[in-house]
Amino acid sequence: MSNHLPSLDAAHVLPVTGWRRNGRLIEMLLIFFVLPGVLIVFRTHLRMMVMPLVMVGGLVLGNILAKAKDFDRRAFLSFRSLGRSLPRILLVFLPPACLLTAGVYWFDRGAFLGFPMTHFKFWLLVMFFYPLVGATLQEVIFRGFFFHRYERLFADSWVFLLVNASSFAMFHLFYVNPVAPTLSFFGGLLFAYRYRQTRSLFAVAFEHGLWGGFLFTVGLGPFFWSGAIN
Repeated sequence: MSNHLPSLDAAHVLPVTGWRRNGRLIEMLLIFFVLPGVLIVFRTHLRMMVMPLVMVGGLVLGNILAKAKDFDRRAFLSFRSLGRSLPRILLVFLPPACLLTAGVYWFDRGAFLGFPMTHFKFWLLVMFFYPLVGATLQEVIFRGFFFHRYERLFADSWVFLLVNASSFAMFHLFYVNPVAPTLSFFGGLLFAYRYRQTRSLFAVAFEHGLWGGFLFTVGLGPFFWSGAIN
């Protein structure tokens, strides 16, 4: 049985080898693994700068993708992939979402639905802007750019997905609690798998936004809120 997941463009992509491969590996380690450690050191000074940093990073790396001649922008900006993936996204979402809802209700009833019940207008803003801006730009960084630059460095597709999910979890160490990086690792693995299947920004950003909105609604939002860092 093959270790490789199906790729929409596998037949048109050549592997990166030699010094170029080593250079990209170093680049990946610096941006996606060393940089999170640096950000943690300065977390108390940067805690209210998380969204601006995500916006800057997403726009800069998105501009690099836009100029890349070997990047499939048509697939990346395809709405059709979202429509085709929507049933699977919802099917994967519902069982663990129900379990997490029950878990929060059982173990931390005071936090359960606390955000929409106490700050309804702010909650509405988050539900609108997080999927539209936060989730979308994060997926430009962690899926669009990461896959384009580093996917060809790995012979085993599953190893690459694990590396991608680990990088996503690394950035969530910034929140200095075990919940954020743990859930982000599994979420990153899911989003990486979805992007590997669809190559669509909108499909994976929708799934990311769905999970993010759910976590903030059900009562797990404080684990992902930079204002809680001290």
